[in-house]
Amino acid sequence: MNKKKLNVFLFPFQILFSRATFAILSVLIQALIILFLFACFQNYVIYFLGGIRVFSLILVIFIINRNIANEFKTSWIILILLFPTLGCLFYLFCQLEPSVKTLRNRQKKLEEENKELLKQKEEVIEIVKKENYQVYQHARWLNNVGHFPIYQAGAMKYFPLGEYFYEDLLEKIKNAKKFIFLEFFIIADDFMWNKILDLLKEKAKEGVEIRLLYDGTCSFVLLPRNYPKILKEYGIACKQFSPIIPLISTHYNNRDHRKIVVIDGEYAYTGGCNLACEYINVKSKYGHWKDNMIRMEGECIKTFTVLFLEMWNLNELNYKKENYKKYLIETEKKIEKGFVIPFGDHPFDNITFGKTTYMALLEMARESVDIVMPYFILDQEFLNALLNTSRKGVRIRLILPGIADKPFVNFVAKTYFKELLQNNIEIFEYTPGFTHQKVMIADKETAVVGTINLDYRSLHLHFEDGVFLYKTKVIKELEEDVVDILKKSEQITEEKLKKYSKIKMLLGRIIRLFGPLL
Repeated sequence: MNKKKLNVFLFPFQILFSRATFAILSVLIQALIILFLFACFQNYVIYFLGGIRVFSLILVIFIINRNIANEFKTSWIILILLFPTLGCLFYLFCQLEPSVKTLRNRQKKLEEENKELLKQKEEVIEIVKKENYQVYQHARWLNNVGHFPIYQAGAMKYFPLGEYFYEDLLEKIKNAKKFIFLEFFIIADDFMWNKILDLLKEKAKEGVEIRLLYDGTCSFVLLPRNYPKILKEYGIACKQFSPIIPLISTHYNNRDHRKIVVIDGEYAYTGGCNLACEYINVKSKYGHWKDNMIRMEGECIKTFTVLFLEMWNLNELNYKKENYKKYLIETEKKIEKGFVIPFGDHPFDNITFGKTTYMALLEMARESVDIVMPYFILDQEFLNALLNTSRKGVRIRLILPGIADKPFVNFVAKTYFKELLQNNIEIFEYTPGFTHQKVMIADKETAVVGTINLDYRSLHLHFEDGVFLYKTKVIKELEEDVVDILKKSEQITEEKLKKYSKIKMLLGRIIRLFGPLL
């Protein structure tokens, strides 16, 4: 099934299970409730409505004082004040829902159980302290708050296209001896995945332990709902994270957007690619699909292994603590120049590792920042950081898709352009197609590669992962990739922006207002 048909099929489900459902239907439902109250309790309805108004104001005061992004506050307050009855009920439902609390508590438990597995070597971080105090401070923060150590870099390989990653992955799977862990947001039953699956079946016969984890949204059309049972027959352990069922729940909004592969504790991959044909340009719906992955070796593989195993056990109803240590294999690997910090992010706390790391790069930058993203929907804090970095004289180049896979998201991105251009931020659109990679590079010295988009979903609502890089050889390859993308991109100017559809711009501004709840 092509991407357009897939999007058409998924659209009703996305509407049904998203928070936007309640915002859209609230007028009708509230009207029905009011009519019902008038019919049954005509003499008391004024007291009921008065009570709802008072409660909604109390709830607004509570939201204003919460430690959440201001954009989330604004969206909730508008919803509650416009539609008090449904707005209040929906807010309480989102905050009190048991399934979300269960996942939050289990995530906390898993992190507590495993934090001792990832120990920071003080001699490593002391080297960083002497070289770059800002990098040292961020590394210390990631370790103190998230238990993500900084490591001396092992061998790394950068794949500027999904097809290059695919070829390398097949080779590494063929040579696997002990275990293969795969975690992806999307897996489609097509050419790319079937070739991987054929190899996994062979490795399972050889006694290699294989675990596959994918997000439950795949069960709509990409894979059969009973796919884990099908793979079990081949000796492959498989789980869906949070499969969607016809029961309203806000935890469906928290998707597993990570892309992690760990093979034998020797190799780990992460980046933007999923396992479907468009990611390797076998199918082409949005022009050329520009994506990337990075392969890593060395001690940092431990962090990826723990992230995978925590996610594997997060959705387990009958969770039993397992021995992660047997997968944290010590390997003799050559130490290369530079340092790396693999890290994960999840929606069950107010700590945004992805957003904070991106903002740390902006703060560190003195000369240049290059950003390549598929989506661009920012909160005011991040936007201010971006603008202030430019105002201190740093050259910022932002590269976005020339052909968008989600037109409405593209409408929202355009609403930022005028302010960015007025603050000397250069904007480019990748003419051949869609940029799906997520990359930020500062001063050709620090960078982030991973799964984290610059939008509310990635920064606040999804499970994500990334790698912070400092002075590694692969940063040069990232820079060369950016230069290559720029050659194929069109620069956006204020004059070109004036020609953009006023209706689309207005629609983008309206959507932007409710962006945090979508």
